Amino acid sequence: MAETNTARDQALELNREQKAFYEKKVEHKRRLNPVMRLWEAWRDRVYRIWEGIGVFDDVLKLHRKWVGDLTGKRVLDLGCYTGNRLSLELASRSSFYLGIDLSENALTKLRERLEKAGIRHAEVRAVDFLSKDFDYEPFDLIYCNAVLHHFKDFDLVMSLLSQRLAPGGRIVSFDPLETAMVVRFVRWLYRPFQTNAAWEWPFKQHNFDTIEKYFRIDKVQGVVGLSKWVLPLAALPIFSNATTRLGRKLHETDLRKSRQLDSRLWRCMSVNLCLLQKGPAATSNRGA
Repeated sequence: MAETNTARDQALELNREQKAFYEKKVEHKRRLNPVMRLWEAWRDRVYRIWEGIGVFDDVLKLHRKWVGDLTGKRVLDLGCYTGNRLSLELASRSSFYLGIDLSENALTKLRERLEKAGIRHAEVRAVDFLSKDFDYEPFDLIYCNAVLHHFKDFDLVMSLLSQRLAPGGRIVSFDPLETAMVVRFVRWLYRPFQTNAAWEWPFKQHNFDTIEKYFRIDKVQGVVGLSKWVLPLAALPIFSNATTRLGRKLHETDLRKSRQLDSRLWRCMSVNLCLLQKGPAATSNRGA
């Protein structure tokens, strides 16, 4: 028990550092080193390519399908920041919605969006999910959009998620992968200059072993696998229609092929997961 408390205390301290960073995000951005500035410019360009070939739209459709009917359900939007692409839908379709984040500044904007949409049964709170101050009843859905890779102690967060998920509930998540060799190499070059490296831990294969200690992996969908090979074109000022069509075709292949824990998933840059509570009849979703 003492070891568990120590691990949680260390994770909480790291989250306090992360909170301070994001509360002053604009100030930190002005003070970025040249490598970080180049990385962020490249990443923004890459995300525009992802958008152009339909990655973000297809992820949104997938998450809507996995989330399912929320009538009478309790929803936790973990690490929601100012609100993700599903936040308002999750709030409007559920019986109770809680959006939490470390940044009070970001949550102010989400509150404004909820009020403007006329959603009254939603709560927004700046609280650490790992903290004992998080005193809510279990949730039927825990939505984690680009959140879970921020926890270095992955076993700890998986354990807490399992405690805070109601019987029959599910977790829907989206996170970056660091399993493809080219991705590992690029991140290895970049990490010494990364100002937020302490809370950036893209998934590796061992993360899935930890997940399966606590949950059944019901569904898997990798994205930006084969289609990552059009990303070098992000350096070009014009992303041509022909390249967009090629990227879309490769993305559609990723959607068809990267649905199991196997080599076709490991080539992807990001992964979507639908997790269920682990029961006695649970089976692994690993590919051959």
